[in-house]
Amino acid sequence: MKLTPLQHITVLYLLTIVFSYIATVPGKQFIYHENELLENIQAVFLLLSLAVFLVSIPRAEQSLRPLLFAGSLFFLTMFLREVDIEDTTLPDIFIRMGSGHGRNIILLSLWIAVFGIILEHPTYYGRILRHLLFSNAGALYVIGGLFLLLGEYMDYQSRSLRFYEELAELAGFYFMFAAALSTTDTLSNSLLQTAATKSLKA
Repeated sequence: MKLTPLQHITVLYLLTIVFSYIATVPGKQFIYHENELLENIQAVFLLLSLAVFLVSIPRAEQSLRPLLFAGSLFFLTMFLREVDIEDTTLPDIFIRMGSGHGRNIILLSLWIAVFGIILEHPTYYGRILRHLLFSNAGALYVIGGLFLLLGEYMDYQSRSLRFYEELAELAGFYFMFAAALSTTDTLSNSLLQTAATKSLKA
């Protein structure tokens, strides 16, 4: 699914109008508080991004699957960073795995495994990553990252900017979701897969 820059801007503009209106309704200011509506929507964008990568893995060339798994792991890491699993009503085993030392150990082990596979063929994967960096997906990741940095800056500056901080992070995660869609679309391109496979065999 590809949207034009104008369509992305329109989506964010509409979301901003809706949430700005809700935040002005008496008694609805809680929507930008911790673990409330805006943060929950951010978590949904992260889960959707994770799902986009996961469902793409079985359909991709075997040589490209480590990159798709890395994408899944990236969004899983962000999701577990954003969501306070320990504050949910999930079974205790999931809370232990999704928070604290359990989360850190699991994520670190998975990242080491992924990097181990990728570093076996640095030239091959480096070529694909460079292609992604200068593609539409790369631009979306950069834009999303800038919005997230803006949100972090607002959080550091003043708690009175909390609503705008959450809006900036919502925009960031929206662009990350769009980037995930664009990434899997690019990696599923038959010409790229054929070229990448020939490169690996060479």
